[in-house]
Amino acid sequence: MTDSYTKEKIMDIAEVSAEYPDQWVLMEITGKDDSGFPKEGEVIVHSDSKKEVLQEAKTLIKRSKGENRDVYWFHTDPITHNAA
Repeated sequence: MTDSYTKEKIMDIAEVSAEYPDQWVLMEITGKDDSGFPKEGEVIVHSDSKKEVLQEAKTLIKRSKGENRDVYWFHTDPITHNAA
């Protein structure tokens, strides 16, 4: 897991998925695509524990004290479909 609230470089979602495979990630979004979906941002925290990342998100919300922050959390495991 990264140090709490230590921002890293701006990365797009694909880069984050490649950098942190099979991890839960919390990002502060710095850019969106034409449809308004998260495109890039700064990783706040990553972990193999969903619970740990959600706890960090809750702590971030408390620390923000009403500041509007655009955050996104997701798992980097690609969606696979069974073709059988």
